[in-house]
Amino acid sequence: MRWFVFVCLMLAAAAAHAGPKLRGAVNINQAGISQLSLLPGVGPKRAKAIITLREKRPFRRAVQLRRVRGIGRRTLMKMMPYIRVQGASDLRAF
Repeated sequence: MRWFVFVCLMLAAAAAHAGPKLRGAVNINQAGISQLSLLPGVGPKRAKAIITLREKRPFRRAVQLRRVRGIGRRTLMKMMPYIRVQGASDLRAF
């Protein structure tokens, strides 16, 4: 129960940040550097690290992004609403 409350609070805090508003989701197994860079807490360097890691072994769950150096629990919680591991990427900033 505590974990659920923590996740809800983290999602609310992520929505309150003044960053660009995002709509949709990105497939972390297919997206390029530009699409991955739209994710909160991900820049070109971290996007490249995601691509390098997925080339070794595709992601089966979004939580596996924690294997990427620099992506911790907080960063992952900010990214979770915009991540998918199957399907098309349609993440857009507006």
